[in-house]
Amino acid sequence: MTSVSFDFLMTSLIVVIIPGTGVIYTVSVALGRGSRAGAIAAFGCTLGIVPHIVAAAFGLSAFLHAERSPFAFSNTPVSRTCSSSPTR
Repeated sequence: MTSVSFDFLMTSLIVVIIPGTGVIYTVSVALGRGSRAGAIAAFGCTLGIVPHIVAAAFGLSAFLHAERSPFAFSNTPVSRTCSSSPTR
């Protein structure tokens, strides 16, 4: 059995406790416009996650990690300027 470090447990706890942007948006809409608008906001936030779930299910991230061609557009003067920033 592997042991989990204390730092990992604390970081995981913080990530779980702090609400994400979808939760904050849904709660603010529900408080400001009512429960029906809050339910619609929750549905919209959930609908926004679906493309990412489908992409993960079909292994798109592994493909993008393995292939260089989808990222050929990032070789522009602007991206080179940003990547060579002295603040890194």
